[in-house]
Amino acid sequence: MKILIAFLLTMFILLDSFAQSSNIYILRTTRFLPVTKLKKALNLRKYDNLSIIFEELNLYSLELYNPEKDIPDLNNNPLVDFIEKDEELVLRQTPNDPKYSEQYALDYIKANEVWDFTTGGTTYRGDTIVIAVLDKGCDIYHEDLFENIWINKMEVPGDSIDNDGNGYIDDYRGVNILTKNGIHKSLPHGTKVAGIIGAVGNNSLGITGINWNIKLLPITDILSKSRIIKGYAYAYKLRKKYNDTNGEQGAFIVCTNFSGGVEKPEFPEDSKENLMWCEMYNKLGETGVISIVSTSNFPRNVDIEGDMPSLCQSPYLLTVTSTDQNDNFDKKRAYGKKNVDIAAPSQSILSLKPADDYGDGGSGNSFAAPMVSGAIGLLYTIPCESFMKKAVENPADLALAIKEFIMKYSDKHSDLKYKTVSGGRLNIVESYVNLLEETCSELDFRDLSISQIYPNPAHTRVKVKYETNNYHKHKILVFNNLGQVVYKETFRPSPYDVEEKIIDVSHYAKGIYFFSLISNKNKVTKRIVVY
Repeated sequence: MKILIAFLLTMFILLDSFAQSSNIYILRTTRFLPVTKLKKALNLRKYDNLSIIFEELNLYSLELYNPEKDIPDLNNNPLVDFIEKDEELVLRQTPNDPKYSEQYALDYIKANEVWDFTTGGTTYRGDTIVIAVLDKGCDIYHEDLFENIWINKMEVPGDSIDNDGNGYIDDYRGVNILTKNGIHKSLPHGTKVAGIIGAVGNNSLGITGINWNIKLLPITDILSKSRIIKGYAYAYKLRKKYNDTNGEQGAFIVCTNFSGGVEKPEFPEDSKENLMWCEMYNKLGETGVISIVSTSNFPRNVDIEGDMPSLCQSPYLLTVTSTDQNDNFDKKRAYGKKNVDIAAPSQSILSLKPADDYGDGGSGNSFAAPMVSGAIGLLYTIPCESFMKKAVENPADLALAIKEFIMKYSDKHSDLKYKTVSGGRLNIVESYVNLLEETCSELDFRDLSISQIYPNPAHTRVKVKYETNNYHKHKILVFNNLGQVVYKETFRPSPYDVEEKIIDVSHYAKGIYFFSLISNKNKVTKRIVVY
């Protein structure tokens, strides 16, 4: 067994070094051709390695044995649109030794409040919600994650056959883009990112993710521009197949998360391969997928200095920077009023570590992005038919609407006003509630009123039935006949609950009291008699 493990590790290292060879290029042709025909058309040698990145964009990965000789010839070939050197990507994490023992960020982004409505998992019509996590590696067998890993039901695990004909063998629980199978490196960064989005909740183990129930699709060994495009292409094909087959095949991927980018400042127009990378966000968006990325960890204005992929001009891209433990902008991170959309907590975030471990594991924009990805997973559980109709008939438009609600209903911070497009930090419950109210036309919203109080007079407790016109925070105040507040409560109505509140009056002195229900600027009051 030890020999086998050592062999596999050696193979991973060799494949990594092979893939990061300086002789690997991204090639785009004027039309798509199968690999064998294209090799002949380009006069490539038999030991030049050509493989497909994404058919719909005519993109290939090409490793050349003698690039100095071959590049000029390829540039003059009428079949070649461009050929540019592949470039390594880096993960956006800043190591931080001190551990933080509580998931403070869930309070800031109001995940704990949205859980009164939903803990994730499926749509109103029963679609399994999937989030694709693109990273270097992930411990998919972690005790607090394994249950939430997406399964490719079209694939038979362990038979060494490409059962679904997608070019990958045994991609049963995600895919390794380099090795073209379902074997993932068990690495800390991707494990933590996945845990933030969807560590299993309410299972008496470790932590909870933003989604207690979700399916995560790990797409790993993402270390270069060609591989990030391949990874996005894998997610695109699964969602497109889901749309085309009305959910019979593929996966209902609602967003992708990539917490990485190019180390040095770059603009999309600096290279054609950058433009192709950016184009992938449009392709994904057309199928209904929002892509979440983290901006640079360096304290710079990316609007001026550049950053990939932060500056990709796709409406379906949502770029994230960080707030610190005091809920202020993290001055160690990048920003951009035009291109960085929103902030989320990222400092000392408790999450998963490989081998069934837990810990802080560092800070950085890598851990802000999955906060937003997790939020999007929750928003797709909106419980009404009109929302799902949009998801089926106009998935791209719904994806844009969800991005808009995430940004519009963020908590506005003065120190984020000139640092982000939204000027705010993620607030999941406000995004959810407003999306619910504005997209679910069939929900029965009535004017705020108290329809019944019983028994009245009362001796031990009072039931108050009410009707409301929104799912925002409501306040209850009970006054005695001197105008003193003897009871107060803040709550948020839910479409799942009976509109009723129970007040214990057993310890009240005999007399007349006034029950007030307040929502926004509306207030209704009824009298209660206690005997």
